[in-house]
Amino acid sequence: MRTLPLIDATTPTEVPAAPAKTYDRWVVTSVMFNAGDPSSGKYAATANLSKALNKGDQTLEISTVDEPVQLVIPDIFALASEDPELVAVMIQLIQYIGKYGVAQGKL
Repeated sequence: MRTLPLIDATTPTEVPAAPAKTYDRWVVTSVMFNAGDPSSGKYAATANLSKALNKGDQTLEISTVDEPVQLVIPDIFALASEDPELVAVMIQLIQYIGKYGVAQGKL
């Protein structure tokens, strides 16, 4: 294959690298609750988080370089002895899901 010869430029053009970006926030990209057997009273929770850059205009840029993190809480209500507010938040969330389902005509 024939190639064209290259000619050195007497005045090279230097293009600066793109500005550095600092992904300094974690953003929750999904949360899933699994009651398994609701009569057991155990609720597992899985949260997926990704690093993000706060762009300053109330938007985030998710990092494509860093690996996402998955957190699994096998029994979220078991943590109540350490953080009683957690149970209150979970109860409020579950009640709101019911309220929203009714408002949407799904429940």
